[in-house]
Amino acid sequence: MQAFRPACIRRSGGFGGPEGRPYVRGGWLIAIALVTIVLPLTAQTTKPITITVSETTGIRRNEYPTNARVPVPRAAMPNADHVRLRANGADVPAQFAIAEKWEDGSVRTLDIDFNVSILPGESKTFQLEYGAGITPGPIARGLQVTEAPDVIQVGNVKFGRSGSPLIVSATYRSEFIASIETASLSGANGLGVIADTTRRDLSAARDLKVELLKRGPLVAVVQYTGRLPIDATYDVPFAITCEMPSSKSWIRTTATVTDSAKRVTALVFSTPLNFGDKPWMWDFGSPNGTYGAMRNSGDTVFLTQQVGPKDMNSWTVQTSNQGPQSPYESSTASRGTTAAGWGHIYDASKAVAFGIDRFATEPGRYTISLSGLGFATFGFTPAQPRVDHQLTVYEHFVSTPIPIGAVTSPTAMLNPLTVTVK
Repeated sequence: MQAFRPACIRRSGGFGGPEGRPYVRGGWLIAIALVTIVLPLTAQTTKPITITVSETTGIRRNEYPTNARVPVPRAAMPNADHVRLRANGADVPAQFAIAEKWEDGSVRTLDIDFNVSILPGESKTFQLEYGAGITPGPIARGLQVTEAPDVIQVGNVKFGRSGSPLIVSATYRSEFIASIETASLSGANGLGVIADTTRRDLSAARDLKVELLKRGPLVAVVQYTGRLPIDATYDVPFAITCEMPSSKSWIRTTATVTDSAKRVTALVFSTPLNFGDKPWMWDFGSPNGTYGAMRNSGDTVFLTQQVGPKDMNSWTVQTSNQGPQSPYESSTASRGTTAAGWGHIYDASKAVAFGIDRFATEPGRYTISLSGLGFATFGFTPAQPRVDHQLTVYEHFVSTPIPIGAVTSPTAMLNPLTVTVK
């Protein structure tokens, strides 16, 4: 606190008399004492935003990748430099990105990636603090991103810049992606678009653009956009996003295609997998569990899920042993008519857990096929012609024997934690 000092406000209308002169009363000069109190500068903060994460599927999660999109009042957050995430009074490693901005340039929606360990049915609360006085939390460690002329390396995965092949390499202890040397199979690594009964892949894409939407360290996202010719006079815009979390060895691939002429009938996504000596085991998430083995390169297994109107659903599994497909297992009213849309394929040393997001939620035909050559192919054909098409596939690369629990559970993979923001 400063000492008292006589003063007058030297402006018209202040504490002094006319023109700022001090008041004189009875021959005495009356000085108005102003007290100036100097206080420490208070950090500019706002009330924390509460983020609640809930486990609703009944599966224990360990370091499960979680995303929250937080709305922010106009002008309250000029940028994402002074933010931190906390739980129980401790900082939580997180990755922040600006998803949307207000007209004045301030943050409108903040995108937050973080990892959560949580028990079945449990809820946990986090606080997002922001303001000029907030010191950012610890820098999270995780994915390293390296760009080269022909590939983008994200952790242990290489993505091709051409989009075909899409996933060039995935090395978790050993290589999971097989190289394709046969010209007729060159398009079987990435997105395929079925139109006029013909499959087209990104090898013919025009105006292809590859961007890193997120660079880690907790989550990295590679996006491909462009146009895919259907014939000499018509093409369709597409977008593919490949999302990788640091805490899990999975890739979440989402492909979208906009077809104003409604000529596209289906989207398919293929990955050539590298396994060792046969037999290769496989299983599907059918109501009672369906499993088998492939012993030759010509063996195949094919899951088809039909979703009709008024829940008129059915599923079938067909197999072949170097010959025509034959029935292996099918749905019945007593067993259940809807499969779960996930499964595994594995040998003695490594496994791939896979799943189609939103499987059997819309009318149409869903397919998963596995071959003794190592190809895994996932597809969706909607029941009616449409403009907008989307297909999301998870592929999780792990070693065998497959650990029991949420680490490789396709059910956990396909059912993210529930996030609410107050």
